[in-house]
Amino acid sequence: MPSEPSNRRGWSHGNPADPKIDIEESKCCLHPTPPALTHADMNLMTFRVYLRWPRQRVTDKTSTESRVVAEAAFADLVKQAEVFAAKGALGISLTEDGRQLGYHKLADEANGKSR
Repeated sequence: MPSEPSNRRGWSHGNPADPKIDIEESKCCLHPTPPALTHADMNLMTFRVYLRWPRQRVTDKTSTESRVVAEAAFADLVKQAEVFAAKGALGISLTEDGRQLGYHKLADEANGKSR
């Protein structure tokens, strides 16, 4: 006679003498799953640095939760502003959660003016 189908995905707490526990029924309370946390819950800011090109294209992207890292990445790109301007880049942007913190316009660099 065939055995009845079982929905048991048995597991034990490491003790072979423990009976198998049905995960669906027990919902183990030893390690409850914490609710998913968002950046807003943790008060974390996301800083982004990128090089803007024509037609809304961006490159050289940095995304971090550290203001220091973001500012260093922004400064590194600004040091290379003349090179990027000669290649047709429009600007270098620094944002915090979508809010503009800094922008270095490269059109002036291409014309020989520095900002």
